[in-house]
Parts: sequence; structure tokens; C-alpha cells
Amino acid sequence: MSTSPATHTPSETFQESELDKYYALFCSFDTNKSSTLDLKEFKAAFQSKLGFSDATTEGMFKACDVNKDGVIDLREFLALISIIVKSSPEEKLVFLFHLYDKDRSGSLDNAELVQICASLAQVGRIGGKADQLHLSVEELAKADTNKDGVVSLPEWVDYGLKNPVLLELLKGYEL
Repeated sequence: MSTSPATHTPSETFQESELDKYYALFCSFDTNKSSTLDLKEFKAAFQSKLGFSDATTEGMFKACDVNKDGVIDLREFLALISIIVKSSPEEKLVFLFHLYDKDRSGSLDNAELVQICASLAQVGRIGGKADQLHLSVEELAKADTNKDGVVSLPEWVDYGLKNPVLLELLKGYEL
């Protein structure tokens, strides 16, 4: 099970023809032609293509900036694309969990569940799946099967794999 984009090896995840396609996509996002994406370029790309909120996009950027140099290079970008496009639903759920566990507590509290709902709703609207979105914080809180007031990673993954709305939203995106 993967916990961050850095654990994906793009050359093992993509076919050569796909690498060309995603390299061209990376270049199109790299508006300043620096061979990296800064936060501004990253936000512009992912908000226009997938509808992610500022907070989600910033979280994705931080998660992808493995070497913490303030930019996303091609390898880091391909690792993220492998999660968005290629990963299993379980891997995507793990990525979402870590993306929204803002305080790094190892669990999702109510505020973090609110952020997930808002972000998924926005992504669904942009992706034409808004009519399928009927998730609420109350619904996501059902993942808390041990009733301790927070959702652990295993609870989140188990819930997500059984929730048809989440599974539909986690299908691979075409960028």
C-alpha cells in the first residue's frame, strides 16, 4: 500500500507512450519554462483540470514536493499523475487520507471530513459527476466504526472501498 506519491516509480507505472503524453502535459503546465512547476503553476493546472480547492491543491503540492525545494520536478509530477490516473482505489484512499490529515494526527477529525466533502463536491462538479455526489460530513463520519470521534486510516479505507459515491469519484481521471 502506498502512502505518498514518492513511493510510485513512474517508469514502472507508465508505458513509454504515456510518458510522452504526460511529459507534454507537464511542459504545458510549466508556463515559465523552468522545467519545474512552482505552486502558482501547479494550482493553475490542477484547479482548471480537476477543480481542486486552494487548500487541496496546496496539500497536493506539499505532498508531491518530496525534496522540499518548493517546486515540483518531472519525476514528482509523474508520481502524482500515477496516483490520480493509475492507482487502485485503495491507494487513492490512502493518498486522500494523508492529504486531508492536516494535523498529521493519524486520523481524520470532523473539520478534516468537512474539507474532504467540500473538495470532492468541487471535483465532482468540475468532472461532471455532481449529480452523483450525495456525501455529507455525517455520511463520512459513518466511517468511524469504533465510535471514538475520529476516522483512522484503516476505517477510512474500509469505508471508502464500500462507498459507491467515493469509488466513482476515485476512478482514474484523464488529464
